[in-house]
Amino acid sequence: MRCRIRCGTRRWYLGEKGMSYRVTVALLMCLCCGALGCYEIDQEFTVNPNGSGKVTVDAKLIFPVAPAKPGEDRRSTAQRAVSTLLAGSSGVTAWQDIRFARLDAHRIHFAGTAYFDDVSKLEMMEIQAFIITWAQAPAACRQLSLDFSREIGGPKPIRLAEEEIQKRVLKQQSGYTRNKIAMSSIGKGRVRLTFRLPGKVKHATNLKVVSDDALCLSFKTSQLWRAMDKLIRDEAWVRRQILAGYDLSEHIPARDPTLRAEVLGDRGPVTVVVGGELEPLFDYEAEVEQAKKEFPAMIKRLGLEMPSAPVHGT
Repeated sequence: MRCRIRCGTRRWYLGEKGMSYRVTVALLMCLCCGALGCYEIDQEFTVNPNGSGKVTVDAKLIFPVAPAKPGEDRRSTAQRAVSTLLAGSSGVTAWQDIRFARLDAHRIHFAGTAYFDDVSKLEMMEIQAFIITWAQAPAACRQLSLDFSREIGGPKPIRLAEEEIQKRVLKQQSGYTRNKIAMSSIGKGRVRLTFRLPGKVKHATNLKVVSDDALCLSFKTSQLWRAMDKLIRDEAWVRRQILAGYDLSEHIPARDPTLRAEVLGDRGPVTVVVGGELEPLFDYEAEVEQAKKEFPAMIKRLGLEMPSAPVHGT
């Protein structure tokens, strides 16, 4: 799953490996909307001990397809976009309560609830703010982790002469500034993620605990740009990124601890550990069964294409 940002004839890649660039934590996900800006996404996850669960989504996002065909009306364009979203999502067992509307020439408002057998395998195209891992932790606990990619590792470190390092520092600082100006409108992006988890929260990093079983992560893309504007002026930081293999005029070093601390408050990854009585938060099988029964009629009523996969059992 890749995320690309177009800036005129250029693209910024958000990721860690080669040109597969996707954004840190959920934090940089809003850049998927590119220079069109005004990206908003709210997600509320409810996760059971075995990793099954549901996520309610309310998002304003760029079309995942070409905005319009000749003679196509607003409703048809939105229907085509939503059909693409459903067909392109993986790890989804069923959908429920889908609603959508075309906002303007480039964006749609999409809402709905997706059920999943395993949150660690969930990927939902533009409405997926991050990759989630739900795993066993010590002392009979569970750990939820957020990352921007399933890829392991990053670019290969390089060795350069001091003169070449100095040249690249200046080049990448100026390159970042040019691309930042071209993408200034994405400052309106916003992401809010809420997690309801079984048991009680034992430890959390870069997530705000709002109750014994719920946490929240909320940020705006303007926070990312303020952090990058600050760090790009730090020659020592830029040198470290260059020697780590990054080109800051094209890439954002998503997993860099300093950048993460500037945006989210802590240098560590986004994680939470829960323990205690890990009881299911809802009857997953019953809700999925009902959602599957209602799905064909909902798709027909909304004028959408029936996805052959990955919505199973329809």
